[in-house]
Amino acid sequence: MSEDTERDYTTVSISIKIASKIDKIIINSCYLNRADFIRDAVREHLKKFEGV
Repeated sequence: MSEDTERDYTTVSISIKIASKIDKIIINSCYLNRADFIRDAVREHLKKFEGV
């Protein structure tokens, strides 16, 4: 990636099956969208590996 287009984030692909499951969860939750749900899920999972 060139310096002119450098971002402070990246994208990740997930299967439609997983996206559909997330969509069902966020309907009745505090999450506004998939990105918010996935961000929190990844953060929680990463906590398990801190200090390893």
